[in-house]
Amino acid sequence: MHMHKGGGSSLVFHFASHGYRMHTPNINGNPWSDGHKQLIDFWNYDRPQFIDFVDDLRRAGTNFICAEWNFLRRENRVPLRGVRWMTCIREPFERFVSCYKAHGGDEVFGIPEAPGRGLESFSTRVMHWSRNWTTQQFPICINRPNYYVRMLNGLGHDVDARIDESHLEEAFRVLSLFDAVLVLGREASFGQLPQFGVSPNIPHVNRSHPDQDSTVIPPGFKERFIAKNQLDYRLWKRVSAS
Repeated sequence: MHMHKGGGSSLVFHFASHGYRMHTPNINGNPWSDGHKQLIDFWNYDRPQFIDFVDDLRRAGTNFICAEWNFLRRENRVPLRGVRWMTCIREPFERFVSCYKAHGGDEVFGIPEAPGRGLESFSTRVMHWSRNWTTQQFPICINRPNYYVRMLNGLGHDVDARIDESHLEEAFRVLSLFDAVLVLGREASFGQLPQFGVSPNIPHVNRSHPDQDSTVIPPGFKERFIAKNQLDYRLWKRVSAS
């Protein structure tokens, strides 16, 4: 499970360098249909469709895919024989700022010389996934409060969903099913990688633009962010401590 701007791209390249076979075709590990006509939204599949999808992957020799834009429907959050799950979690504010930079940063959202610009603007914007070669489009929660908890509950497209304690408990339950939960910045957690036959030492893949390295953070914004993302911080702290 690729948490957007959580270190997933480095993992994709790392696993590929160790001989793992991605779906053909794919973009950053996310499976696409033939000719890159459409991103395969397998997270929307019902149970029979999902099982057929996994069987097709096996027949094709694919042994690594990403779910970057949503997680599975509840009935599919039961590991299948031979299918292993992993993810990487990053400190929530660091992930948010990195996400902001990747989607244009101050250049797009405006240096916050007045309220409602920059990071403030990004935090309330309804973001959509789209690519210029396909008409496919859907909302994504990459900038919404409690992003990790939303994703683990399969609410990656429901940007207005109200997230509460029940969602946090489901997120913990789902993570308990994963074979590995890495924490960006916690080198010891990468000691879980040899179970997949890959080195725990991962070269960093920087997909940001050099001119986006500086971001203006308005006074008090980080504190407000933490207050709005308490469920994600509780999840991150528990994972970091394990």
